[in-house]
Amino acid sequence: MIARARATNLATLKVLSCDSVKMAFQAAAQLKRQENNAQTAAAARSGNGGAGTRDATKGVPTLADIQKMQDEHYAKLAGRA
Repeated sequence: MIARARATNLATLKVLSCDSVKMAFQAAAQLKRQENNAQTAAAARSGNGGAGTRDATKGVPTLADIQKMQDEHYAKLAGRA
């Protein structure tokens, strides 16, 4: 990511001044931020905005419902179901 931001290889970073290294890391952070924002925007355009797949017609699960789902899930992982 840093090499991409500087359009160079990482070996040349060894001879840079502190300010230049700081600029390179800030540029890499900006690239990563843009990639993340693009992924978020793509999820928003995908239809459900990246939301979960819980059935909204069933209402909000209670704590007991959540505990039951977790117990069943971990029982399967442990081979007890």
